[in-house]
Amino acid sequence: MCQENEAAKKTVATLERSFDIDDVILSRCEKLDCSRYGFPGMGRVNKCCYQMFASKQMQSHCLPPCQDALNQHTMRVNYQAAVWRHALVANPDVPSPEGHDWIIEEGHTKLHLMSLPPAPAALLELVTCACTGNCSTG
Repeated sequence: MCQENEAAKKTVATLERSFDIDDVILSRCEKLDCSRYGFPGMGRVNKCCYQMFASKQMQSHCLPPCQDALNQHTMRVNYQAAVWRHALVANPDVPSPEGHDWIIEEGHTKLHLMSLPPAPAALLELVTCACTGNCSTG
């Protein structure tokens, strides 16, 4: 457990150092998230989600985010933390949030939640209603 805590501290400490984030840090964050949900040795958050869902350990809305959503979130967190780290620097060189998993549309900054669909198209067809008018099945 002590090694896991040290790894978590090291991972979190690497955030905010730079506005850019690499795959190594994203992978470490993924391992940290698996550990937070009780799967310390798994390392892949999608596999962790599947195991939790299949074992019915918790309701689906309580599952950890998928890898894509976690990566997007980590990149946004890293960017924001880097902005705060530079808060006391006179005239800091802060890049645009666009490209750090934020979207700028019509002058407004918005979250870029996921770059992939939430589920395969075939699965979405199974869980959505095909009604074209008043839905009687809900």
